[in-house]
Amino acid sequence: MHNLGVSYYKGLGITEDKAKAFKYFSQSAELGLLQSQVIVAGLLYSDEGVTKDHKKAFEWALKAANQGDVESQNNIGLAYENGDGVAKDPVLAKK
Repeated sequence: MHNLGVSYYKGLGITEDKAKAFKYFSQSAELGLLQSQVIVAGLLYSDEGVTKDHKKAFEWALKAANQGDVESQNNIGLAYENGDGVAKDPVLAKK
């Protein structure tokens, strides 16, 4: 599913379709694939192929952060610092 998402996202051997890419990345993310969770969070944050939703982006970034993804851990800290998709919390931002 993840690879199919990549194919639709980049138009590799198939017509580029960001919405379909999001669908396949989401399915893969639901199954726990870290790479897909990171991508879903990014797409929700930037609104590529899906309506921008910072709250959901935060939730997916948190799942990836909990799996050890350093970039997602940083993004969670920034979200808490800025109140982006979650209530501002300087203590959690520092953590």
